[in-house]
Amino acid sequence: MNIDKGFEMLGQLHRYMLVPRVIILVTAKYEQLETLGRKYFAYMVERLNRETDKWEIDYLNKTVKEYLEKMLPLYNRLYLPDLENNITGYADDVELEKEGQLLKQAILGKIFRRTGIYFDGTREKQHYLAPTSMRGLNDYYLFLNELAKLKAPGKGSAETKQEQALILYNCDRFLNDFIYRYMVERLDMPERLEFRRLLQKPFSEWDTHMYAFFQNIVSWLKEENANRIKGNDRILLEILLEDRKCFGNMLWGIYWCVANVWRSEEWMNCIITLYSVILNKKIAENGRLRVGTFHGSVIGTWSNHIFPPVLVNQGTRGEKMVSRFGGSNKGCRHNITFRWDVTETLEEEKIYVWFKKYKKHILSLEVMTLFIEAFHGNTRKNERVHMKFGTGKVEGGKIQTTVEIINTKIDFNILGFLTNLLDYETFYEKFHDALLSSCIAALKTDKGEESEDQETGQKEGQADLTEGEKEKLETWKDKLRGIPGLSLYRQIAEWDQEAEGLVLPYQHVDIYVNLLAELQQWSQEELPVNLTEKNVWESLKATILKIEEILQNKERFLKEMDSDYDNLFSKRFAECPVVRCIKDYREMGLQEDFPEEFGRIFVNCCSWNDYTIGGYYPPEDELDTTGEFEVEKVAP
Repeated sequence: MNIDKGFEMLGQLHRYMLVPRVIILVTAKYEQLETLGRKYFAYMVERLNRETDKWEIDYLNKTVKEYLEKMLPLYNRLYLPDLENNITGYADDVELEKEGQLLKQAILGKIFRRTGIYFDGTREKQHYLAPTSMRGLNDYYLFLNELAKLKAPGKGSAETKQEQALILYNCDRFLNDFIYRYMVERLDMPERLEFRRLLQKPFSEWDTHMYAFFQNIVSWLKEENANRIKGNDRILLEILLEDRKCFGNMLWGIYWCVANVWRSEEWMNCIITLYSVILNKKIAENGRLRVGTFHGSVIGTWSNHIFPPVLVNQGTRGEKMVSRFGGSNKGCRHNITFRWDVTETLEEEKIYVWFKKYKKHILSLEVMTLFIEAFHGNTRKNERVHMKFGTGKVEGGKIQTTVEIINTKIDFNILGFLTNLLDYETFYEKFHDALLSSCIAALKTDKGEESEDQETGQKEGQADLTEGEKEKLETWKDKLRGIPGLSLYRQIAEWDQEAEGLVLPYQHVDIYVNLLAELQQWSQEELPVNLTEKNVWESLKATILKIEEILQNKERFLKEMDSDYDNLFSKRFAECPVVRCIKDYREMGLQEDFPEEFGRIFVNCCSWNDYTIGGYYPPEDELDTTGEFEVEKVAP
């Protein structure tokens, strides 16, 4: 309404309201009418001293209220829903007649059918993509309706070039609208410029560039007031800056910024939407997402917030127990070692019989390795797995087999299998090559032939093989993968045909971030204060069951939004062979004492790694286990 003449126009309209059989329809924002009224009546009030300012304001407000009641009688008013604030709850009941659905379900459902992207509608408040006014709702609905409907949204890669082109076109249109509508409306100018710089970068550099958003926090950390950060966040922020490219770390970083009021929720919504669009476009283009897309980890340091600290022994005589992160640990120094008693040594002629006989132990080694996100050589990161295989007599005359992963360092994450299953074929090539070549080296050693690995300088089963040995390795690999119960390879391959490596819906970032946030909140209330060698496996199992429950809760909304939704996310998760191992390791064929073995290796990885050696922990060697402890100082 016109600022200068608006109130006069209202008075003129009121004259027509007195004419019989004439209907006058006026639409306006009540707060705007109040502002115009105060401006109009201000000249009637003399300028008074400060002691009577309150009287002046009260008088103006009363005059405006009474005048508006006269001009626009209460009994003739119709109030439209406040879609932005939803104070009265009306917005929850707004139904789009053409869709036959409530507002949130209709808008998010229409976005999904046009782009293939799911957004999370389970939160009580209105979703950030829903328009905040009736006019905006009408315009946005028409925009989405203009986009062509996808043939099979959310089912992975496009079946035809035409479908692929349509997905990419719709995603680009949706993203452009989001940039010029949501960003312009909700972000201040500095934040808009940050995102424009981000959009000018190739996607491969986004995770790295995102850390520019954390630079103000880094500066703050270096000041004296750094000890105001409670709990373990300061240590994790230091770690975050050392491992810049990890997708999981980046998500935790933006969530932390919003939770601690460093950035606005609108800022996080923009990041979530941008990543959702690009990741779904990559699926349409390439058929699936790979580990490289996420730069090393889909979970990262967020697992350190989901899982409690672990108690480890730092004293030479067991007299000192300290807390260490129990989720993600980089540069773990301890070898992963499996030992078991055997009745006979490994012989080349009987290798299939031997492996079949001790398949529970081989499978247990394989499952344990799935929690390792990266392997390192002596001086640099090396994706090659180093193993040492040996069989010999021990005290008491028993024969014992030992298999070790002897990389200089490894990166262990208690949810690391989420990352490894994105490229399960690559993982199994490394694992089986390492295991079988170490067996070949062990057999050569038994014949008096020693081999030395050129990279580590150790006599071990990872030396370069001859052409004949390489052919033998490939033959063994194919046959051993076919032995039931010896490897999860066949089961994972079958699961992957539909799941495409996605244990969780990482590409639907809104759902994924909210899932991790809910999981973090649950863990603080339900998991033990500290993890130990004895309780870590049960804690992991409880977490897996909670993830499944959260997915099922979110799927209730997805079914309301999309009648064709068939519990895709919870099915993929529940049917994942590694998830099934965690739920029931005995049924999946792991060794009887696997939880104890897992706990032992887990504690070893948490006790000696880059974080303990690099000076990240506070001088008193304690982590907060209550959520209230203040970290006073951390070594740079």
